[in-house]
Amino acid sequence: MKILKQAKGKFQLVFSTMFIEHFQHKKPGATVYLKAVADVAFDTIEELQTAYQQHYDAARLQQIEKTV
Repeated sequence: MKILKQAKGKFQLVFSTMFIEHFQHKKPGATVYLKAVADVAFDTIEELQTAYQQHYDAARLQQIEKTV
């Protein structure tokens, strides 16, 4: 959090989640879900973790819908 505060918005925060699919094809494939975070005003590490967890859950739901 100290780094985020010292940077004062002079950076871009991107969440990334990768899923490896082994069962659909002979060769495993990787799917990467990216999300650029517009509001980087996180006051605590818990807020940052919650925001990433929401991204992860949404990406996982998309991955499940894609493979089912």
